[in-house]
Amino acid sequence: MIDGNLHHHNSYRCRWTPPNLPNWRTSQSMKVYLSGGIAGMTFEEANEWRQDVTDKFQEAGVKTINPLRGRLFKHADTEEFGANEIVGRDLRDIRASDLVLAYLPTMSIGTVCEVWHTYTVERKPVIVVSDNDRITGHPWIKVAATKILPDLDT
Repeated sequence: MIDGNLHHHNSYRCRWTPPNLPNWRTSQSMKVYLSGGIAGMTFEEANEWRQDVTDKFQEAGVKTINPLRGRLFKHADTEEFGANEIVGRDLRDIRASDLVLAYLPTMSIGTVCEVWHTYTVERKPVIVVSDNDRITGHPWIKVAATKILPDLDT
């Protein structure tokens, strides 16, 4: 089990407390892929929670893999990368991670695909963060998620 405490500043800001990682790699070498909505958002909207979580993970010595690194766009639907490039890099990033943190305050097709891929192909832990009962109560999420948390404070 992977435990940790995330403390909420507001709707997207959080303060991460180092996780308890028994029988797991040391936090110094752990890598967490930050899965969450991008489509239909501005870069700032899609990246703000990721940057907050990254800052706190770094304080704990945990590395994050942000799928938005090196990507600049005004709106996700107008970015310069093609679908194969985006999905291919995301899958390589998931493979390079030790676990996936999937932030789902609202439905995101890409995030759900990443959760399922991580569960079925990579066989790695997935932490789903959502307070949306339609998401957290869905049988496919219940099966794929190692842990479901209601928010980034938990």
